[in-house]
Amino acid sequence: MDKDKKTYDILVLTASTVDMIIEMEGTFPVEGGCTRRIKASHPEPGGEGNLMIVCSRMGGKILPVGPLGNDPYGSWLIEAYREQGIETAYLKTAENYQTPVANCIIDENGTHSFISTIDSSMFVGWEKTTELMDICKGFYLCGYHLSDSKQPFCSLSMNLLRRASRLKREVFFDPGPLCRKIEPDILEEALKSATVIALNHEEAEALTGCADPAAASEILRRRTDALLLLKAGARGCYASSVGGEGRWYPGFRVPLVDTMGAGDSFLGAFVYAWLQKWDLATCVAWANAAGAAKTAKLGTGTQVPTFDEIVAILKKNGYNFPDTARPFSQ
Repeated sequence: MDKDKKTYDILVLTASTVDMIIEMEGTFPVEGGCTRRIKASHPEPGGEGNLMIVCSRMGGKILPVGPLGNDPYGSWLIEAYREQGIETAYLKTAENYQTPVANCIIDENGTHSFISTIDSSMFVGWEKTTELMDICKGFYLCGYHLSDSKQPFCSLSMNLLRRASRLKREVFFDPGPLCRKIEPDILEEALKSATVIALNHEEAEALTGCADPAAASEILRRRTDALLLLKAGARGCYASSVGGEGRWYPGFRVPLVDTMGAGDSFLGAFVYAWLQKWDLATCVAWANAAGAAKTAKLGTGTQVPTFDEIVAILKKNGYNFPDTARPFSQ
C-alpha cells in the first residue's frame, strides 16, 4: 500500500454487534420470578457502531475491520452501516461465528442494563489487516478487545496499535468498563502509545483508585503523555494535556431520556473534530454537545445524534463552530 495515501479518518477494529433495544414497563430492579411487559423492541447497530455513526454523520470517513456472522443479523448490519455512509468492504463473514447480540433493557426512568455476549470475537483477521493502518489517519483502540489476552482480537489490536505508533497516527484509546481485566503490560503499552485517552469517572477510578476527575487525571499523567478526557456526564469533561493545566469544559443540560451510547457519541464527535485539527476547546464542545444530544434520545445506533442535533445544542448555548463542519451527505 502507498503509505502516504490516507483514505480514511479512523480505523475501527470491531466485533460488529446488534443492540436489541427493549423498552421495559416499570423500573429496575427486576426481581427473580416476576414478569414485566415489553413496551417496544427493535434492533440497532451497537458496540463501536455508535461511535462510527456519530463520526460519519459529522463527515468522517470510517473504516471498520472485523467479522460478521453468516446470519440475518450480519446482513442487516452491513446495510445499516452503508445507509450511514460507513465503508463495509473489510467487514468479512467468518465461518462458525455468530454476529453478537446485546439485549439492552431500558426502564421507564431511562436506566439501562445489558445482557450480552462480550467474548465472542474469535476473528483472527487476515494477513494484511494491519496494513490497513497505512491508509488511515487514526486508530480507535477499544478496551473491551484487550480485556482477554487469549482472544485473537487482543493480539490484533496490539499489532494495529504498534503499527499506528510507528506511522505516527493518532490513537484514541477507550479503556472501557472492563479496564481492570486488562493485563498490566498490555494496559501500560496502550496508555503510553495513545494520543487521546477518553474514560468516565468510574473507569478513571478503576485505573487510579481516585474518584475525583482532576486528581485521577494527575495520577494518570504519570503513566502517559496522551491528552486525557475524563467524562463526567452533565458536568462536562475534564481535559488534561502534557505541559498544560487541566480544566473543566462544561456540559450541556437537556431533558434526560437515556444515557446509553452517550460516551460513544462523545468520543465519535471528538475523534472527527480532533482529526480536523480544530482547537481543543472546540473539539470538546462538539463532543459534549454530542453526548448531551444522545441523552435526550432513546436507544443506540441510528438513534445517536445527527449533525443538526449537535449543531442545535451548540447554537442554543452560544457556541460558534468551524465553517468546515459539514454532515457526510454534503
